[in-house]
Amino acid sequence: MLSLKRKSGVILLAVSIALISVSSVFSVSAAEIEENQDGSLTLTEGMVNSQLIRKFKEEQETEQKQRGLRDKYDVENEDVYVVEKNNIFKFLMRGLWWCIRVLAYIVFIALAAVGIIAIIYPDTRDGLIEAFNGIFANFQQLWGS
Repeated sequence: MLSLKRKSGVILLAVSIALISVSSVFSVSAAEIEENQDGSLTLTEGMVNSQLIRKFKEEQETEQKQRGLRDKYDVENEDVYVVEKNNIFKFLMRGLWWCIRVLAYIVFIALAAVGIIAIIYPDTRDGLIEAFNGIFANFQQLWGS
């Protein structure tokens, strides 16, 4: 006959196995069994079967992407797997767009730094005002206004 600790351990084992099977299907956090020094069993929380969870998430992401591609290309059949291939024009446009964004961020940060310096130091502020007035005068002269 099993002692009370072992009976509770067996019940705890059965509950943890049930939690593990549920967690692998629904990708939820479940419990794991640890044996204490005195021989009793306890449950500790943790992720169980992370490979199944990762695979389930990847399948969900793939299905979401396929829904978007089916909507984009007006494919109504759910059995069709849409593959979108990259071409050189798309690749170059994405690269060009990335370069423009990076340059815009750099210019924005540089202008912010110049603005902060102009606020802190009054001599710099006067110099910047003169420089911007000169630039504005050059634009007016260039456009003939």
